[in-house]
Amino acid sequence: MGGLTLTLRERVRLPVDMAPVLPELLAGLSAQEIGKLELQCGNRRVPLGELFEVAAGDPQRLVIRDTCPALERIGAGMKGGAIAVEGDAGALPGLGMKGGSIEVAGAAGAFAGSEMSGGVIRVAGDAAGFVGAAQAGGRFGMTGGAVLVGGDLGDRAGDRMRRGLVLGGSAGLHAGSRMIGGTILVRGTCSTLPGVGMKRGTLILGGTAAAPATFADNGVHELGWLALLERHLAGLGLRGMFPSRRVRRLTGDLAAGGKGEILVAA
Repeated sequence: MGGLTLTLRERVRLPVDMAPVLPELLAGLSAQEIGKLELQCGNRRVPLGELFEVAAGDPQRLVIRDTCPALERIGAGMKGGAIAVEGDAGALPGLGMKGGSIEVAGAAGAFAGSEMSGGVIRVAGDAAGFVGAAQAGGRFGMTGGAVLVGGDLGDRAGDRMRRGLVLGGSAGLHAGSRMIGGTILVRGTCSTLPGVGMKRGTLILGGTAAAPATFADNGVHELGWLALLERHLAGLGLRGMFPSRRVRRLTGDLAAGGKGEILVAA
């Protein structure tokens, strides 16, 4: 049996909260019952069947077709199963996700993987700002899992991140800002002030970046533990993504305790 398929009937302008559409919540429901589920669309609630055509299948393999950026919170809080987004995803995909996988064929909106604790999010295109970050007022960003972006990361990727892995092509402003732990791997260049306010954690850059003055240059090293990261990436199906084991190590942010590090390919 193929996966349960939802096809968007037409592009919507108002934000649609997709959080109730999870594999574990759809298990045991018929296509007719799924079509009657209500979703918040703007300031009103509408039946899912009014927005999507529903084709019966295995809800543990949920496919959402012809998507648009108005579809927000896809996979929020999911615990297992797989969601394939054939198009773009709106803001907050994988918010608070605990397990399972989300694959986005297009781009992802802001706060992808925000406060997630497990699972894997794969984005083929770009991901907007605050990947893996904390919500406003939140104590921590992501505490586990992985967000793997084929394109570029927006500003403040990994803000207040505590654990887990974020990977992207290049990165915008303040990558790793206020980071508490975990690893961010940027294959290309990074915009200004990466690691600002960083307490712990590792930010790895394939290209040069203008680090804050509150980072200390510890020279060039060949770090053996990076082989473990290579192995972990290989387990996620990502080979040849690692910039170099020979890196220039910058420690900081000294204004926030100075126990984090930025590793720049040398």
